[in-house]
Amino acid sequence: MHSDSFPYISILVPVYGVEDYIERCARSVFEQTYPNIEYIFCDDGSPDRSIEVLERVMKEYPRRAEHVRIIRFQENKGLATVRNTLVDACQTDWLVHEDSDDWMELDHVETLVRKQQETGADIVCSDLILHSADGTERYSFLESDKKEDYFRLVLKNNDAHFSWGKLIPTSLYRAHNIKIGADCKKAEDMRAIIPLFYYADKIVATHQVGCHYDMTRSQRISTLTEGNIKVKGGWLLDTMFMVQGFLADKEEEYVKLFNKTIYEKICSYVTLAVYYRNKATHKYMRKRAVAFARQHPYVKGDAKTRVMFQFKSNYFLYRLFMKWLYRNQTIADNNTKSGGQNNGGGTSKGKQETESVYMNGADNLAFAFSFS
Repeated sequence: MHSDSFPYISILVPVYGVEDYIERCARSVFEQTYPNIEYIFCDDGSPDRSIEVLERVMKEYPRRAEHVRIIRFQENKGLATVRNTLVDACQTDWLVHEDSDDWMELDHVETLVRKQQETGADIVCSDLILHSADGTERYSFLESDKKEDYFRLVLKNNDAHFSWGKLIPTSLYRAHNIKIGADCKKAEDMRAIIPLFYYADKIVATHQVGCHYDMTRSQRISTLTEGNIKVKGGWLLDTMFMVQGFLADKEEEYVKLFNKTIYEKICSYVTLAVYYRNKATHKYMRKRAVAFARQHPYVKGDAKTRVMFQFKSNYFLYRLFMKWLYRNQTIADNNTKSGGQNNGGGTSKGKQETESVYMNGADNLAFAFSFS
């Protein structure tokens, strides 16, 4: 690759509490096959040795280190402020986000840039590998040459709205003053990606894996639990209502599609509250769902969906159903363990996967676990 033929790209990396992960991330960005890269890291008041580890790794890549900037906050300001600061600091025409507990394929940036130059697209998306406690899963973007299809995707699919894994023109942020509100506390990237996808003229996908998302850490620090469903669920809904405000004067199709996504999310919290035996939160989320459906009647969907919601609204009846489902799943797992062979020391599914099966059986609402 001739470096003069390719524009400079900025890789933007927020840093907070990742001393055990940032070396993996740093090596993946410094070893990119693409030559023209500036690196901007933002230390969000990290309380650990994250920056010390980063600086140690930088010394091994002296040619890359010349193009590294580190912005330092004395106190934690949150991901929303960090993302905004990184974009504002960007001095190149194109940027790529990366999280410091994740990592890239070494040809990630090169693949994105080549696709952009081949197609003239505003935004280029890569496939992702999601790493969880239960294994890996590939997330692939759709096959389409229509920007509208990609926009519909981010309105209804939580895996598509992450900032990373995409090549984005800096001008798109600045021309439309796209910022993440400092009061966003969950799913912050949604607040930027949905406007970016809306204003882009052309979006394409490489259909090659570009990024690896380490969900094991995310699951530990952001998974909804019995005690925080109302708080963290409320944070996510707040972000979604901010996006709803952005869409308010946009095409009716998009407004309705995203309102249905909001309603599905609230309903998933109704189910999750039953799963965690949190009766107060169940009541609270049920009221929010009813109020939202009253305001936007079309979100309630078909007769089956409406009946299912009424069923889930009955805390005791639905709890009884979930206990029955869980008991039968446990029996099935035990039968599998006792009757199957142990190949190479393999173990049973484990608590987390059993919980996922439990939720999936209760109307496929494990969706609630995966918004980060």
